[in-house]
Amino acid sequence: MIDDTKKKMKRMQSNRESARRSRMRKQKRFEDLTSEVRELQIVNSRIVESVNGREEAMVEIESMNNFLRVEAIEMTCRLRALDLVLQIQDDANAVAFDVRDPLLEPWQLNQQKQPPPPLMAADYGTFLV
Repeated sequence: MIDDTKKKMKRMQSNRESARRSRMRKQKRFEDLTSEVRELQIVNSRIVESVNGREEAMVEIESMNNFLRVEAIEMTCRLRALDLVLQIQDDANAVAFDVRDPLLEPWQLNQQKQPPPPLMAADYGTFLV
């Protein structure tokens, strides 16, 4: 009986030690998983920040792209208008006539003006009332 009791006590001691090691492994595993969760949360927050930054950059790029599209349309319209002006000018140059418009060429106004004739004594009386 004493041997049985010793064996039983030894087995109980061995089981307690095994249970203690199991709890320690379980605690270690829990700490490792907790640490991994913290690391993954940090990585996740960095990824979220990166995605948000890229979304903001994409919005800016889309805005700039829309602006450039509108500007391209405007420039195309201006180019067409200038082409039309050049076409009209070419058509006008094809017709051989010279029209001098003093409003278009104001420097010619001075050349065309002649000084007024001097006032005569007879003309002076017409100004008196």
